[in-house]
Amino acid sequence: MSFTWTETQPAGDIKKNWTCIASDATGNNLIAGVWNDRIYKSSDKGISWNEIQPEGNANGFWNCCASNGDGTALFAASNTNLFRSIDGGISWSLVLSAAAAFKQISCNTIGNIIFAATDQRFFRSTDAGTTWTEIYPPGGTPADAVWIFGINNDGTKIICNTTTDVYKSIDTGTTWNLLTFNTYYAPFSSVSMSKKEEIQNRKMDESKYWNTFFLMRENLCSRCGGSVNVKKEDGGCDCSREHPPCSFNKSYTPYYRNPWYADSNYIQTKIDLES
Repeated sequence: MSFTWTETQPAGDIKKNWTCIASDATGNNLIAGVWNDRIYKSSDKGISWNEIQPEGNANGFWNCCASNGDGTALFAASNTNLFRSIDGGISWSLVLSAAAAFKQISCNTIGNIIFAATDQRFFRSTDAGTTWTEIYPPGGTPADAVWIFGINNDGTKIICNTTTDVYKSIDTGTTWNLLTFNTYYAPFSSVSMSKKEEIQNRKMDESKYWNTFFLMRENLCSRCGGSVNVKKEDGGCDCSREHPPCSFNKSYTPYYRNPWYADSNYIQTKIDLES
């Protein structure tokens, strides 16, 4: 299987600090946000783009975004404000404000269950973002921040990584169980859900911590990281798998639906959510 990668230019032929991207289940509808700038939407797999204005005609600090399965329900966070669209990005409303900046949003396929995390709070909505509840794993406090989390397609199963531990829930975050694998490796840098609803946790050697990761669809590459902070000896990648070109002046933000991040410094742990 071979893939061809093409640079898209939502804002034209201009370098931007792209910080978030989300897709519907088909890959046709995309949204992508820029730090201290604008956010854009494509309905044709990234061929053409239009600027959307959740926060009005102003720049935003677009930290994270999410889409439901058909692209009708969109969520985008600019710093401490979370916005929602239920018409594919045509109109937007502010649905949640927090004391700290949002760093991750995820929703289920339907778009009625949404989770959102800041550095200090963890929120859940079960009515498409109309009302929100703070949730914490057992004993959790605002100081024990949720670093990262992952959910399954219907939003019932979730794993969250706090500053000290990793927890799982199989009832939409109502009750939690502490995972007892080697938590020396917590907190993880990213958590994602496989199609078999196992959890994939990744953490890199702390001496080589990266904020952004190389985007992969399926197979792991032992060479590529895609970070401006890491320089490969030969200036590129020698693996046989298909991926975007290596570049030291670009970095790639995790793509929340199918994130596979790659480097030999990763630690991977699979967890059975039913146990």
